[in-house]
Amino acid sequence: MNFEYNELPVSIIGNVAQQEIKLTIQHAIGEDSGIWKPEQVANGVKNKNNTHAIEVEKEGDYLVSCRRWPKECPGPIWGGIPSENPKNLYEYKTIHPKKVQIKIANQILEQEISEQQEAVTFRVHLKKGKTLLVNNFINENESYGVYYTYITALKAKSI
Repeated sequence: MNFEYNELPVSIIGNVAQQEIKLTIQHAIGEDSGIWKPEQVANGVKNKNNTHAIEVEKEGDYLVSCRRWPKECPGPIWGGIPSENPKNLYEYKTIHPKKVQIKIANQILEQEISEQQEAVTFRVHLKKGKTLLVNNFINENESYGVYYTYITALKAKSI
């Protein structure tokens, strides 16, 4: 058996060459059909795919920011149209998740979402090695994958 094909491809965090990485629902792992197009995000299509394979290259503190819109086209999570709407190409619909939940390296964290909030950010301490990040927008009766997630390595404080 060739074990090379039994491992998930990982996104590496904690490398000095790249302080921040962006994960999208397009690359999320799961059993649901994929979201492949920006118009699906604009339309608020909900998808159960919510898992990303991560390799932590350096132990330390990280920020995990969960968003509806990418940083280059920001807007509130609850908003139907991003603040910088690129050329009105799509039909935009609002989503209204109550909170965001992440699960990473034996940590489960949740935060409620406020009306104008563009990102829900968690600070986590991660040890070197492979792990899975599971992130969801949550309503009363449903959960679905976060559209855009940014993971930023925080610099260690000098003593």
